[in-house]
This record gives sequence, C-alpha cells and structure tokens, in this order.
Amino acid sequence: MPIIRQGRQTRVGGGELLRGDAIDWHEHPVDQFVYPASGVISALTQAQTYVLPSAGRGLYLPAGVRHAHRAHRRTRLHTLLLPADHPRPDVPAPDLRLARDPRRLEGPRVLPVSPLLRELLAALRAPDLGDDRRDRLLAVVADELAGDPLPTLALPRPTEPRLAAAADALAADPAGATLASLAAAAAISPRTLTRLVAERLGLTVPSWRSQYRLAASLLLLTDGATVTDTAHRCGWRNASAYIAAFRAAFGTTPAAYQRTLPDGFRLR
Repeated sequence: MPIIRQGRQTRVGGGELLRGDAIDWHEHPVDQFVYPASGVISALTQAQTYVLPSAGRGLYLPAGVRHAHRAHRRTRLHTLLLPADHPRPDVPAPDLRLARDPRRLEGPRVLPVSPLLRELLAALRAPDLGDDRRDRLLAVVADELAGDPLPTLALPRPTEPRLAAAADALAADPAGATLASLAAAAAISPRTLTRLVAERLGLTVPSWRSQYRLAASLLLLTDGATVTDTAHRCGWRNASAYIAAFRAAFGTTPAAYQRTLPDGFRLR
C-alpha cells in the first residue's frame, strides 16, 4: 500500500488516489477541507474514523488536528487549506473576531458540498490562478462552508486494549460478527464487552456493529453491487432495514448514492 508523506503544505492539493493508497499522519497550522469527488476514503483522527463516500459531503478539519487518509477505492480527492482569518463554519458572519478563535470549532465535522462548492474547489486547482481571483473564490468558499453538518459515519477508535481487539475483529468480519465472537476476540465475557462499549463508546453492540456494516456496504456499492445483494452480504436480513440504516447515516439512499458515482470510478 503506497504511503504518501506530507511535505511542504500548499493551499490547494489532492489528486487521484488508487485503491489502497494512504496519506500518512500529519496536521496543518490552519483549517483544512477534504472532499472526495469520487470513490471512498477514510479520514482518521486520533478519536474517530470518518468514512466519506463521494455523495456531496466533505470533512472540515480544524487546525492542529492530526489526521491521515486511506483510499478504499480509486478516489479523486480535493484538499483545501483555508486562510487563518477565514470565517469558520460554526460562527455567523460578520463576527470575524470569534471566527478567528480556534476554540470555537471543537472538532472535525462533515459538511455538505453543493454544486457551486464542487466547482469552486475544482477552479481553485487551476495552475494559472492569480492571487486576487483566488482570494475572491476563497471568500465564496467560506460562505458555502456555512451549511449545517450532515449525518455521517464516524467509527470510534478505541484505545482500551480489549475494545481495540474487539474492534479489529469487527472490522475483519462485520457481517458475521456476533456479541459472542467479539467478546471471544477481546478475551472477556459478552456482559463485560456490552458494558465497555456502552461506557467507552456510548453505543450498544448492535449499533456499533451496524456502523462497520455500513462502512463495508459503501465499498460494495462503489463496486457496483446491487442494493439487495449489498444488504445481504453485509448482514442485514432485508434491503428495507439496510436502506433505513443507510439513510440515517448518510442522509440519502444506497441507490441514490450509486447514481452519484461516475461510471469510470466503479468496479475499481
């Protein structure tokens, strides 16, 4: 798996990542917005893993948050480092004094990518873009980033050794994982695992398992699998239950997500 290490930080970046490519752990002195125009990536922070499908959403990362990226399928990635004085998405203009205060944004958030924002991100990659035009485009980008956060799939990254062992087993086989099998992987009783998941992650074991199943389902959908086949292969008893879980996580249906995928980026 190729590892892309971060060197000199530029304002506009990204490019095409192949299946299995990774961008190593790093951080930025200013805020960053990450948007997969196609494919599926995971954005890892120390606390969570954000699974980002190319379904009109991107991840806003405050300055100083260590993160890494993993491409699960062929992915066209856009990244944008934002000026230190740009209005933050959770602070209404014109209170720019608060907008510059990094304490106002406590953690990463998933934001909608409108058609206009998508075109702005593409335009900012032009090699002959002058400073004045770039600044005007960035001002519009700041306005577009003022939308409300979207539902998203954020997998907890447990540090407790027993939970970490259970998480590894869950990631390896989300469809077949049971409470008993996860407890066995963690070398604890099912009752203890249930308590740890509730206390440390704020979840039930079924809801934790559902998150990993949804992540696995994104990859099957991207590969062109049908919704019904994806539901069965990821452990749902029927397609209706899967569609409801997918909509709750991503704000759209599996079929609608598949329609956003360019034909050239399927089956990769």
